Amino acid sequence: MATRSINNGQAVGITLGLIGSSYISFGLDLGWRVTFLFYAIPTIIVGILIYLFVKTGTHAKKVEHAKTKAGSVASIGEILGNRQLATIFFIAFCNVYGFFVMVTWLPLYLADVRHIPLSETGMIASLVAWTSVPAALLIGRLSDKIGKRKPFLLILIPVAIASIVSLVHVQEWDLLIAALVAYGLFGKLACDPIILTLISDAAPKDKLSSVYGIYNCIAMLGAILSPYITGWLRDSTNTWNSGFYFAAGMLAVGWLAAWTLRKETPVPA
Repeated sequence: MATRSINNGQAVGITLGLIGSSYISFGLDLGWRVTFLFYAIPTIIVGILIYLFVKTGTHAKKVEHAKTKAGSVASIGEILGNRQLATIFFIAFCNVYGFFVMVTWLPLYLADVRHIPLSETGMIASLVAWTSVPAALLIGRLSDKIGKRKPFLLILIPVAIASIVSLVHVQEWDLLIAALVAYGLFGKLACDPIILTLISDAAPKDKLSSVYGIYNCIAMLGAILSPYITGWLRDSTNTWNSGFYFAAGMLAVGWLAAWTLRKETPVPA
């Protein structure tokens, strides 16, 4: 439940960011400089609140004690040598790549191709984020109840692929909205609780900090590469379709990788 709550906080933040940025920059015609300054304020406040109120819990102390008993923290090579973990990291990379194509380029695509006013693109693009909130809660709950993770990835990722491909093909307005909602319900934010739980199941408990650190590094490489590659594809091919197709292809490769995850032992609900 804690993982799902944190993930939903990310979805809410993305929603407020997309809606607020387009409204401040274009609706109020204040430009991007004011938007960045506006969002810097809550960012600073949250940092101060974390410093003041987030304390090291007993679980962290137990993990630190376990590390001491183990003798050392696992090296990067040792963690990446775990095939199950390495596969999960790669799936996460593909998921994040596709998600950041949607987050970074979707508003401009809506304005350039669908001719939606820039002041409204944030509201429409935010459908991806806020529809993921109930989906993540429900999928996480079902996964806990069934005690299986892999089958959910094998179902969620193909629907996310279909929604991205549909986005560039459908012409009707209601079908476009349906494609965005489908990606929100089955895309990256809905997969996150499953991926994080898979990592927790596969990682040595005394090395969780190292494992999650490597996971975050590899996954966020997708966030770094996707805006650049998508922009390059757009300029090279003179069409937005290539960038979205490439994102769908990355998800397809991640889906194939999910099939190689080892068979799970059912986890008690």
